[in-house]
Amino acid sequence: MPKLEDLIESERGKNKKFSYSFTDPRLYDRLGEPMISQEIFDGLASFLERAWFQRAWTFQEIVLARQVDVVCGTRYLDWDQLENLLRLLELSDWDLKLSRFQDTSKIQQIPGKMILSTMVYRKHIARGGPHEPCQREYLEQISAGSKPIDLLMGELNALLYSMRCRKATDLRDHVYALYGIASRFCQQADIANPLAVPDYHGTVKQTYMKYCRAIVEKSNTLLLLSNVEDRPDESSQFPSWVPDFSQDWTIALPSTGSGKYYDATKGSRPHSLPSPNEYHMTLEGHYFDTVTSLGESDFELGRGGIPFTKCAETLLEVPTKYATGQDRAEVLWRTLIADQAQDRCPAPPETAKAFREHMLMHNSMAILNSESASGKGPELERHEPLAQLAASTPEASRMIPSLAEILERKELYAEIRALRKLEGSEPGSMTQDQIQRGNTILQAVLTEETKALPFARQLSAIFNTKRLVATSKGFIGAAPLSTREGDQIFLLSGGRVPFVLRARSDGTHTLVGESYVHGIMRGEAFEQREQLIASLVTLV
Repeated sequence: MPKLEDLIESERGKNKKFSYSFTDPRLYDRLGEPMISQEIFDGLASFLERAWFQRAWTFQEIVLARQVDVVCGTRYLDWDQLENLLRLLELSDWDLKLSRFQDTSKIQQIPGKMILSTMVYRKHIARGGPHEPCQREYLEQISAGSKPIDLLMGELNALLYSMRCRKATDLRDHVYALYGIASRFCQQADIANPLAVPDYHGTVKQTYMKYCRAIVEKSNTLLLLSNVEDRPDESSQFPSWVPDFSQDWTIALPSTGSGKYYDATKGSRPHSLPSPNEYHMTLEGHYFDTVTSLGESDFELGRGGIPFTKCAETLLEVPTKYATGQDRAEVLWRTLIADQAQDRCPAPPETAKAFREHMLMHNSMAILNSESASGKGPELERHEPLAQLAASTPEASRMIPSLAEILERKELYAEIRALRKLEGSEPGSMTQDQIQRGNTILQAVLTEETKALPFARQLSAIFNTKRLVATSKGFIGAAPLSTREGDQIFLLSGGRVPFVLRARSDGTHTLVGESYVHGIMRGEAFEQREQLIASLVTLV
């Protein structure tokens, strides 16, 4: 390993983007070492997959300890050695060598990923935790404050989200495992720990409720509510405002995004009022709008092969000029990615080109696949709403490909597929002209498709847990998958994002989840809240 470290340091001095592959024999030639076998990598993967590294309690033990020694059987390993190994692996093609999966989209399942996050946080603790200079600005952003207690609450909100992927035999430990970390920070800042001392007499439900209420009451924002997972069947044992921290859940608008990019209530503070009982939480808020129609989910758009039919139908219900003055086609692409691209919000205007290519690629493949499945001609009626949207304004026609363009791209995909089938069924039967033609088409298509990748990745990240919605006032947004027509959108005081609520017959509400509503994410509606209906919202 020292030889490899020396090589990396030398090469990175010449090229900061230097990377290497453990499958490349030239690497071992330069090191003068024999090639590492897959058997050794398999053994390393088994070690990194051990449950101990994934436990909630061991996270606290590692990050707070002055020195960590790892003992496995009769073998001893210093934590710094393990850290160096993982750092070297991270710079390489370790995902291919260690992963049990060929599908690299399952990157979170690659052995060692969780240890890396622990390693990073241990360094963060050593540099002062929430008081670390480079972390302080970020925490001030998401916590809306600069006092020690504000920084602590920002840190705890982020930690609670990250702890959900860890394992615990006793589900209460998903929150109790943070008590020691919070205590360390409180000692450094000379403030009282807002979290209750671990008490295993209470149930999991009571424990989660107690911790959530404490965090909301001490926080300047409602970021905790963004941690609530989508509950389609409403069968959770927890009140709707309490996240089930034992479930690993990917939030589409994570705390980092919600706090960094959005401020739907213009820096207002939460107002948690006395509730009828411990299962309720009463907050101040303003009713904004009601959901009237729903677009497709990510499953329907992607794996289902639906060509944005419902999304287009939803857009056709709103005026061609949106409340922001933008064309509704622009509102569509911005909403599909929550207006984030290239670590910028709002997304830069050039993102429209990536959206156009994505639509061209997605819809042409949808037509081709439907032809192949049915054996008939293309089901063009499903594309009619999008064609209407594209033809509705000059701006829309520049952003959304026409049906003729989609069919033209479809023919290219069909030709590539036919040539591949011929090559696979009769090896060596293709003429030189066919091979050259296939390569030319493929290269041209790939060049265009590459332009769509950033948009496609962001779209998938958002719509993995969201769907497009339209409201009675003509607004467009991205709301939880379980959103229904008739659900209400509220601006809750302290919320960085709008929330979807479901009214109940007794006057209370169920929290469905956070949402993105284009045109009100920076407080535009909240600034005119005198025109909205103010109310006390009791979540159950």
